Amino acid sequence: MARYQGVETDLNGAIVPGAKIYVYQFDGQTLAALTDDYGGTLPNPVISDSLGGYYFNVISQGLYYLKHQYSGRYELFEITAVGELIAAVNSSPANAGKFIALDADGAPTYASGTGADAALRTDLAAPGGSALSGFLQAGTGAVAESLQTWSRRVGIWPEQFGARVGGFDDARLVKAIAEINAHGGNRDLYLADDFTLSTGDILALTNASNVRIHGPGRLILDGGAADEGSILNLIGTCDNIILSGTRFSGPGRTDSAAKQYGFHNNSGQTLSKIWVDSCAFENLNLAISIGTESAGSVTNAIFTRNIIKHMTGTLGGQGYGINCVGITDAIIAYNQIEYAERHSIYVSRLKDTAGTYGGVLVDGNIIRNHRQTVNGLVTRPAIFMGRGYGGKISNNFIADYWDGAIGVGQDTGGGGAPVRQCGDIEISDNTLVGRRNAIASIQIAEPLVPTTARIDRIDVKRNKLFVDLAVATAQYEIEVYNGSNINLSDNNFYLANVANGTERLIAVGTIAGAGDVANVYVERNKVAGTAAGTPSLVNFATVYLPSAMATGTAKIVVRANDNDTGFTSLNVEYAATRTNPNIVDQVPGQLLTGVYTAGSTTPSVAGGIERFVITNASATTITNFLGGVDGQQIMLTFTDSNTTLQYNTNLRLPSASNIVGALRRTVVLVKSSGVWMPVSDITGS
Repeated sequence: MARYQGVETDLNGAIVPGAKIYVYQFDGQTLAALTDDYGGTLPNPVISDSLGGYYFNVISQGLYYLKHQYSGRYELFEITAVGELIAAVNSSPANAGKFIALDADGAPTYASGTGADAALRTDLAAPGGSALSGFLQAGTGAVAESLQTWSRRVGIWPEQFGARVGGFDDARLVKAIAEINAHGGNRDLYLADDFTLSTGDILALTNASNVRIHGPGRLILDGGAADEGSILNLIGTCDNIILSGTRFSGPGRTDSAAKQYGFHNNSGQTLSKIWVDSCAFENLNLAISIGTESAGSVTNAIFTRNIIKHMTGTLGGQGYGINCVGITDAIIAYNQIEYAERHSIYVSRLKDTAGTYGGVLVDGNIIRNHRQTVNGLVTRPAIFMGRGYGGKISNNFIADYWDGAIGVGQDTGGGGAPVRQCGDIEISDNTLVGRRNAIASIQIAEPLVPTTARIDRIDVKRNKLFVDLAVATAQYEIEVYNGSNINLSDNNFYLANVANGTERLIAVGTIAGAGDVANVYVERNKVAGTAAGTPSLVNFATVYLPSAMATGTAKIVVRANDNDTGFTSLNVEYAATRTNPNIVDQVPGQLLTGVYTAGSTTPSVAGGIERFVITNASATTITNFLGGVDGQQIMLTFTDSNTTLQYNTNLRLPSASNIVGALRRTVVLVKSSGVWMPVSDITGS
């Protein structure tokens, strides 16, 4: 027990009786337990007597505060052992801002600015000074730690690792990345300035997860001969990597050796949850390249709101905006890409087995001036997706493009590459403005005869295509090289300055062998536009079918397309005389005319065929029309007398008699209860 006593005075030194003196423990909030000289309890606060005197005893060692209610001043005193009192230190405006230290006798005193407080400042300013300060987060259950521990966990700045060396930032950037890798990630790297690299492939996140690299700074490849490779690379197993708000740039090299990439990984890595958002890439050979090529896996990637300009070079590995190979479950959305010289967005090697799907969405991107300076009449569309199953290309805006806007395709195995099928891809609601050369805006399939590599189940719908043929060479707007189960529907075509006989909107089977095209549907597309002058557009067609399609057996359905009256004259243009019985060629308001094969005794009217023109060079008896449904009508127009319709259980003809054809004789039948019945029989004149 240690006794403390004093006399209460005001600021002028006058004695103050009846004043309250509060005694707090060192926290300044908890009132201390006090006793009198006999061990009895004293109230806290204590009250000064008529002469201003007061006293109390404390029972525990430690620091205590006295607050004098009357004068408002404070005192600090320390009990170093029970029964031993160290003199108090009184508060005073003159001591504001000073540190409390122990004098030569161990008593508390205010230190001068050149004494102990200066030493403390030196300690705090030392490299380990932040370890001397504590930090406690607000909230229940928060755990105290040093300020140093907390700040190291919060983030890393390259500037913390030294100055530039020879004008380059390689050393300090490498050290910053190494610090992140040493902790398996779990750090932020903040880039607030421009940093120049003398070479690529030195910044590599290796087996790091939960890393965010962000800030308005810029990473620059200097353009020297040795600066090949990636600005930022991912190696090993990396999960939850976020790249946000950072700029990447290079010198825009176009030579064959140039491989300057922004954000990239080599094949063989295991990557997941990769997000590149709101970054800028310019004057590189490739902005973003994430994939597996021949090994590894990449899942759950997002590339959004990036600005990409001038990706240079036309060789393999050059000229890409966003390149994703062998990736699963990815979103590429709301990016702005200009002047890419190979592909603006390239998505390849999706899941390559039917029934398993890559799940890649390319949506809402703005692409301009694709291949403007390097176009060469090759199929290098702005957006390409294929060589696997499961993807969607939608709501993109592509303007002023050379060598195609959108393409999907398989891999036919050329150049030793493995054969890869392609299918289950949707192309919808895109706006394509300004085709600039004679490569189709939308390309379906690899432009090679596919042999065993097939493309299947491609849905092209609700796209809008605006083309000025005074600027672009007349050509197909959608070209299906080959494939099966291809749906081209509800697309809108707006054409300006169309010259006579030059434009064909859609071509099917332009590069295909026998059996390479099946079940292609061209339906409900709308065509409008203006002619160049006032020509008679006799040969302008909605759909063009090469000879192999016109004379083969591929099922191709062209119907319900809305052609601008007086602007287009052909629903389908055939490169050879049509003999294919599986083509449906129907113009709105006209009967659906099928192809009658000479000599056929049971022609098919499946698919709603409504009319046949029947010609036979020798006697032929027709006994039935197969594939019809109840209520279906067929009009039969004969060109000679070599054909006979036989009365039988399938054809219930008038007077139970046969009908013999004659020039322009026309018979109309309707199917009812499974039997063809006569409606009319008109003899031509």
